[in-house]
Amino acid sequence: DLSYFEGIVKAYNACVRPDLLVRSTRKPLLVNGGVLGGGSLGMWDYYFSARQVIPSLPRRQRSSMNLQPVLGAYLNLMPDKRLSGTIELNYTSFKGQTQVFYTTSINPRVESNYFFEESYVSMPLSGRYVWLNRSVRGYLRGGFVVSLPLHLRTKRNVIGQIDTYDLPSLRPGFGFGPLLGVGADWKVGAKRPTPPAPFPEGE
Repeated sequence: DLSYFEGIVKAYNACVRPDLLVRSTRKPLLVNGGVLGGGSLGMWDYYFSARQVIPSLPRRQRSSMNLQPVLGAYLNLMPDKRLSGTIELNYTSFKGQTQVFYTTSINPRVESNYFFEESYVSMPLSGRYVWLNRSVRGYLRGGFVVSLPLHLRTKRNVIGQIDTYDLPSLRPGFGFGPLLGVGADWKVGAKRPTPPAPFPEGE
């Protein structure tokens, strides 16, 4: 451990050269950031509050799986420490569809297709704990995500009829959920510079 040997050298310097005053400087608060890009793979479980208006609306119906790009920016607080924090601001969109079958007094089997379009911004706030500090750094991440929809649209098409129309919009509002993950990172390019010695070398 570096702090253990630092204490030994400080004690040795104080014994050999008590007139030499060594001042240890505090490391400044390190913050870095950048832009990010990736993908989001998921599906939505829709709950329609307008079901009392149109009884055939699906309830707790999952949409199809869809992959969409994610763009954003991030800010890391104390990334060189074992425990650090991350703030992100991301933008993504989603398009999906689902099929619903129901029975009416006229038709025993009616098939409806629902199409969903939406876009939103999200702000994940998380902490990161590095459990493997080597050339490859393994870490655990946990926190929460706040999201705000920007565009919401739902369309319905009944098979056998020409009545594709927009449904009442989903209720807008903030979203909130947990964030848990595990990952690894490593430096690409030149090696990290060797840090300066925390105490003067012996004469």
